[in-house]
Amino acid sequence: MSADGGKVTLESPTVGRFEQAGGEEVCFYVDLPVSKIYDFRLEARESGRGQGVAPVVHISEYGPGGPFWYAIVDIACTAGERRCDPELARAWGDGWVAKRKRGRLDPCGSIVVTGLRWDTSGGEAAMNGGLLRDFRSQFSLEVKKFATEFPPGAAQCQFKQ
Repeated sequence: MSADGGKVTLESPTVGRFEQAGGEEVCFYVDLPVSKIYDFRLEARESGRGQGVAPVVHISEYGPGGPFWYAIVDIACTAGERRCDPELARAWGDGWVAKRKRGRLDPCGSIVVTGLRWDTSGGEAAMNGGLLRDFRSQFSLEVKKFATEFPPGAAQCQFKQ
């Protein structure tokens, strides 16, 4: 996770708190027991007024059978050098809903995402490019009790229409 122009925090009452300031990506590895639901709250905040922030958070599930990595959550309110603004935030939210099927980005993974939503307290005036001063998201991860078996995106896992 990273937050160009600010700081990002990912927090869960049961899993813990993870923070990163700045655009350099940092990784955290956490084991989540199966058959449980974990609530998360993400908050990214700009470090200087009117500068905006560009949060990026990728959550993946490790599948030891490959070994494989399955995409679970991809939050990115940025585009190249462009920091988060209302247009990018809406595009991310709409894209997330369109890509997700039955709570999953990758049908071969065993973690289901529910209750994903985002909000912001707003941004600076148009004279500052309309950049958002913060970006927040909430979601829950349900770790299903089945072992991953196939590579990410494998035909055996595809959802029936």
